[in-house]
Amino acid sequence: MGPQWRRPPPLSDAPITFRNRNPRSSATIVGRGAATGPRPRAGRREDVPDLPLVVKALCYVVRDGGLLVFRHVGASPEEVGVQVPAGTVRPGEPPEAAALREAREETGLDAFTVVRRLGKTDYDISPYRFELQRRHVFHLSVDGPVPHRWRSRELHDGTRPPTELECFWIPLAQGHVLQSGQGALLGRLFDEPRSAVPQRSPGRP
Repeated sequence: MGPQWRRPPPLSDAPITFRNRNPRSSATIVGRGAATGPRPRAGRREDVPDLPLVVKALCYVVRDGGLLVFRHVGASPEEVGVQVPAGTVRPGEPPEAAALREAREETGLDAFTVVRRLGKTDYDISPYRFELQRRHVFHLSVDGPVPHRWRSRELHDGTRPPTELECFWIPLAQGHVLQSGQGALLGRLFDEPRSAVPQRSPGRP
């Protein structure tokens, strides 16, 4: 007899904190969609100093069951892995606007729309960088013809040399390959969407 399907635990607004074997690394899922039940022990070692908080916007661009991702050209998968468009929110910038900007800058496309906000996560990215990232996660759509695979270049506002990127699509079911906890809220793409007015990239009708 095959495996029996079991009903998932009920949903709650209570956050869940989970940790890996590295005592400096943690991630927190905040908001609707966290399962109720026993929770891992939270807290940080007393000898570990507080980390600077960096606010990020992170994008799940979805189309026809695929998730838009990229890799760094010339860098090994062990070094940077597979990522989704994401970046730092500028002072005074709404997270939704930051998500649209980062999607444009990292993919070279511009016909993005924010479908909805999926939630917020906290992720300790140490030891790659000793910082705590507060990630605002958004579901985005993209209009017009888009190739399956293409090259792009992130210019970093001229503050450092451009980064060569290769953008491509993977099935949503393979989203677990995303690096550094970026896939933490992929499951919320399957929640019932809340009513909201889509936000489009500046300059679009």
